[in-house]
Amino acid sequence: MGLEIPAEAKVIQLKNLIESSSLYRDDIDFVRELMSNIQEEKRDEIELQKLKLSQFEKELELINAKKGLADISLVSETKESSSLTDNLKFLIRSVKVLTIPLPVKSESTLQQLAQDEKTRFPLASEALLNDTYMDDIVSGAPDLETARRLQSELQDALQSCGMVLHKWSSNSPELLNSSSSSDVKHSFSSESDLSVKTLGISWKPLQDCFVFKVSILSKSSFTKREVLSVIARLCDPLGFLGPVLTRAKILLQRLWQQKLDWDDVLPDQIAKEWKEFVTTFKCIETVKINRFILTDTWLRVVLQGFADSSEVAYGAVVYLQCFYQTDRAK
Repeated sequence: MGLEIPAEAKVIQLKNLIESSSLYRDDIDFVRELMSNIQEEKRDEIELQKLKLSQFEKELELINAKKGLADISLVSETKESSSLTDNLKFLIRSVKVLTIPLPVKSESTLQQLAQDEKTRFPLASEALLNDTYMDDIVSGAPDLETARRLQSELQDALQSCGMVLHKWSSNSPELLNSSSSSDVKHSFSSESDLSVKTLGISWKPLQDCFVFKVSILSKSSFTKREVLSVIARLCDPLGFLGPVLTRAKILLQRLWQQKLDWDDVLPDQIAKEWKEFVTTFKCIETVKINRFILTDTWLRVVLQGFADSSEVAYGAVVYLQCFYQTDRAK
């Protein structure tokens, strides 16, 4: 029976929990690995908060800088041109003394903006509240006219507080044509077949499908640390690659059972299986999954679920099958 650790457990609670366990109380390797994992998770959380704070700081600096420029333009009519240096010093000083009250975050700023502008910009408010992740807005519309309204409202709402949207991506050339060229992430030229990556998912707007990029170096030997690093980089938030990634996780599970240290080289049998996995995983780049959004024109909808399990893993998947007037299912 394994040791059950509460998700919000503190270090002192973990200490008491381990001391009360007859199985893990004297297992020094287990305690060392447990504390190492906790420290890595905490470092990741701290780095994420630093990243959020840095981004919010830049947003506030931009707002304050624009306000300073506006003040300079107002007083320039009454001052001589020699005062430009003084105005520049004022602008630099106004940015340097900028303070950020914690724990204010850029997400809360956007949420407050969405609440304040709900009446003027209803579509933008809905997108900011429900379709915004960090600094990415991932939204859409059922038709081109609504999409243009959404784009216009988002631009106007964010410009009202000094923020500018850029790197627009869409599967509609008409929608991108309404954006300035400097704001567009990709084009629809015949030579352009680039993918756009957000939230760990790669999407090709031209073909309107999801794709996968693999970056695994072939080596003569791997360590347990390198195996975990490779698996952690295989981001698949929608579970498209579940059956494939499960194989890699089973190999990692076997490494834990071997009680290897982080920098120990893999045993021969596991190393052979891992090299085979790394070699064949490159084929994932040929997989393309068409993006599909359910519309209101369907005649019948069928929900199908499948599940399976074994001694080493379990999995489940749910399909939404839609039938349209052409009797063609998607």
